Amino acid sequence: MHQKFDNDWLLAIAAYNAGPGRVNRAIRENKRKGMATDFWSLRLPKETSAYVPKLLVLCELIKDPSGFGVTLPSIANRPYFTKIETPGQVDLMQAADLAGMTPEAIYELNPGFSQWATDPSGPHYLLLPTGVADRFLIQLSHLKKWNLSNGTDIK
Repeated sequence: MHQKFDNDWLLAIAAYNAGPGRVNRAIRENKRKGMATDFWSLRLPKETSAYVPKLLVLCELIKDPSGFGVTLPSIANRPYFTKIETPGQVDLMQAADLAGMTPEAIYELNPGFSQWATDPSGPHYLLLPTGVADRFLIQLSHLKKWNLSNGTDIK
């Protein structure tokens, strides 16, 4: 996204929030009117117009918490998520069950999979919290020749 918007981070962040098409339309409209095309000059949805400044403030807060009278907790510098390769298409409800997670959590961590299962043509992986990845792999290994896309045995 960053490269798509000529290395302009604010436009990339706005596009992440509102969608690249919406940001491109706003840029085209401003160009047509002879106006500036930076983030601050674009007419974008209220949510996006508020989202980008909030993120900038959050960055400043993280850079200098004491300057804002805030103490931030320590966060261990370790991976929190693991990319798990799957043998093929996976039913996301079954994946949630195998991982001991809610289906909503699976969808939140894997937003590219918006249907009931991962894409049959790939990619064949799931992003899971590191703490449940081992459980998922163990449960997955107990399935003998199991069709993960519809829950039936393969003969």
